[in-house]
Amino acid sequence: MNALHLSLLQQENSYIVFDVNRTVRHFNRFQENQNFMDDQHCVIFHEGHPCELPILSALSGQLARKEITQFVREYFACATVSYELLDKMVSFCANSSQQQFLGNILCTISSCVKKCHFRKSHRHALKYVIEQLEMRHAEIDWQLYNCLTNSMMDSTIYVDRIYFDELFSKCIIVQENRHQLSQGTTGLSCWQASCDLANYLLKQGRDYINGNNILELGAGCGLLGIALAASGFAKSVTLSDGNVHVLNIILKNIQSNFSEKCKICNVIFLEWETINVENIPVVPDAIFAADVVYDTLAIKPLVCAIRKLLIAFKKENKAGPCCLLANTIRNQETMDKFIACTAKNGLSVKNCFTYENSVFKFANGNIEDQSLFPFTSTVQCPTIFHELILND
Repeated sequence: MNALHLSLLQQENSYIVFDVNRTVRHFNRFQENQNFMDDQHCVIFHEGHPCELPILSALSGQLARKEITQFVREYFACATVSYELLDKMVSFCANSSQQQFLGNILCTISSCVKKCHFRKSHRHALKYVIEQLEMRHAEIDWQLYNCLTNSMMDSTIYVDRIYFDELFSKCIIVQENRHQLSQGTTGLSCWQASCDLANYLLKQGRDYINGNNILELGAGCGLLGIALAASGFAKSVTLSDGNVHVLNIILKNIQSNFSEKCKICNVIFLEWETINVENIPVVPDAIFAADVVYDTLAIKPLVCAIRKLLIAFKKENKAGPCCLLANTIRNQETMDKFIACTAKNGLSVKNCFTYENSVFKFANGNIEDQSLFPFTSTVQCPTIFHELILND
């Protein structure tokens, strides 16, 4: 199948389609979890890997549960855990039964997802906690030592980011290259804006995806598209990219998270400069892109591609698809050039807001939102969201 995919991808203006179908399931959730989580509006993955976590309400106190869940999310998402949170884990683990509880969680998740490929962030977090406990002359649970040893032995080129739904009933796994620039592309790694866009759409912006056909431009590792497909909110998700190596890792990540019988995801080869709307298998109701505005040379092809898509699919759908982009503001001048280019090419910004330090800042107020997709960057920058529309 891989050879066939590669041969198709090497043809100009061709595309591959990998079908993944949505199976709606009813989950018997832990009653205990419902005591401290309002699951009426929770994000529950309908696809992905089952997580047989110890019952979180076994912990005493709302604060302890919040700190443990935050640590688990950041640890498995390969985010850098702050020393403030690590110190809280040290205090938590000073109690031997609670230390065993944390070790049980880490080992259970690792076994659920078979083989985890670790980053230095895993080693650093566990090493710090264990060293601090040893300084307190605490007896270390064997499961913590086991997790630390496994993280030190892993030296593969790929690592896994693991993201959980709000009830920790299921998780999705996104494999990426350890190096942000590899094989001539940045698309083999996850980026901040894709994490923030996934979190926004699944929690604050569901109107963009509920029952809709989704098209993602520059899908990279596939985090956003896979998260939307796993949630069950979207009708279909088409992930596109213009790089063969990137499409291969998208396919691998889809195969890792979905059953073969599924038919919700499409993966297509799509270059912005030579975009052909006939190669898009499903007419989109919404177009998304994340971290695509970083190279000034790519701005005009991106904007022209978006305009072409909006015009083409407005004929199919009178309302036309909506278009939402999320980008990390690393260079304000680059972002200004992007906005200027949209204006020159018949597009307007309908809506604009930001996400930084776990807070969405909208025109009519702020909303604090702890992300389901935590991400850490060496340089802290806000993520800015732009909803683009065609000028009348």
